[in-house]
Amino acid sequence: MSNTPTNTAGEIHVQKLIKEVQTTEVSYLKSILKLQAFRNLLNTPNAAHGTAAYKFFHSKEGRNMIQELEKIDSVILESQKFLEAIKDKKDKNDNIVAATSQEVANAVLSVNFASYHSFVPAMDRISKLEVSLRKNEYFTELSKKHFTTEDGGLNFNSCLITPIQRVPRYRLLLDELIKGENRLNAVSPRNEVISALTESLEKVKVEASAINESQRTQENADKQIATNNARMKALSQKYSSPENRKLRTTEPKPGNLSAVFKTPEDLKALENQLNKGHGQKFIVKCDDLKKQPLVIHCVSDKNPKVILYKIIQNKKEPNGPETFSVRIKPELAKTLDSVGIELALTKAENVAKACGAVISAKTIKPEPSPVVAAPVPVAAPEPAAPKVSPTPVPVAKPEPPAPAVTRPATTQKKLQAAQEGLGNLSKEPNQPVQQEKSPINFQQQIAIQQQSLRNIAKERPASGQAPKLEVPTEAQLKAAEMQARREANRKPK
Repeated sequence: MSNTPTNTAGEIHVQKLIKEVQTTEVSYLKSILKLQAFRNLLNTPNAAHGTAAYKFFHSKEGRNMIQELEKIDSVILESQKFLEAIKDKKDKNDNIVAATSQEVANAVLSVNFASYHSFVPAMDRISKLEVSLRKNEYFTELSKKHFTTEDGGLNFNSCLITPIQRVPRYRLLLDELIKGENRLNAVSPRNEVISALTESLEKVKVEASAINESQRTQENADKQIATNNARMKALSQKYSSPENRKLRTTEPKPGNLSAVFKTPEDLKALENQLNKGHGQKFIVKCDDLKKQPLVIHCVSDKNPKVILYKIIQNKKEPNGPETFSVRIKPELAKTLDSVGIELALTKAENVAKACGAVISAKTIKPEPSPVVAAPVPVAAPEPAAPKVSPTPVPVAKPEPPAPAVTRPATTQKKLQAAQEGLGNLSKEPNQPVQQEKSPINFQQQIAIQQQSLRNIAKERPASGQAPKLEVPTEAQLKAAEMQARREANRKPK
């Protein structure tokens, strides 16, 4: 015997532990290979499966299942390399040489546990997809045929969880090997083997803790997602209901959209106003500027181009002002939580303010007031009066011409109306003020009356305030002048 009786029991115990590592690795590899085979089976349908297979491959869940199961390939590769490193070998004489603890330690140190880290979130997604695909006949039929009780009762989920269970199993086996090697160390020095096993054990501990932490993080994320989905579903129902429509719409703002936004340049002015320091960049569009009521879209400047807000002309109330409001896109409101809704409404208010600023700039223009502009057409005919250059006749107090006996009463009424009209025009703010104290002769008075009658004939009928007056002829005016001269000569000096 090459071994002493005291060493044989310890070595046999160590060999049993190494054999256990080998057998459990074979069983583990078989279970994950079964997942790989199932994925390949799913990916190769035949005509006998009919429409069930078509529905599987054309569903989002089916495509995602095959994609997630591909992540098991890297785990299988690491297990195959580990098993190859710890299996028994043959010497030159074909004698079986059992694996040693040193080989097990080196194999563990060579394992790349990154594949296990990436498989943890995939495992959770695969488990959820399996539940949703139970309604698909193609998936359930293949699953029942592939995962049978012949493999120790391992079903789909049992095979799926084995990679996560394998890492803690490495830790237990390495711990037992270290204890066995410590017992053998009392007989012969085995410090190098114990040091290698201890190093591999520390690595496994670190990786196991990281995988557990990753699993807890994934579970917390799933819980948070479930909570957010429930909140979003409640909020979507709340904010999409008609009674809460105001929560997705700004308060009505004064302004007539169709009267301001008539050309693409007007829309560009609104776009420039919107993009002044509001953080969100918009592209302003309108399908039809002639449409009533007018609808202007505020589109995101990033791909994909999504309509975020709509500026809509509100229905005018009887005797009410023109108003518009900014509405959040309904699909956008359904996908936001309460914080997102408040932020979107704040941005909608900024859109409304920018639109109101453009409307104010377009509607309020610095035009001259009608009081200043009116004197231009009225004052034009006045320079005609200085053209008359009669011989001045000194008169102490000019009096209205006496009614001529030989003329009909209508002539006197017309002259009196001309005088009254002249007096009214002199009081208007747009007419030049007459100097009452300056002397005036009959020729100037007749010229002023003639011009006044012509102005009355042109202006009064257009305003509808007085009937049209007949202008006296030149002969009538000369007769009135001569009569006025005779009356003045009769007066005592």
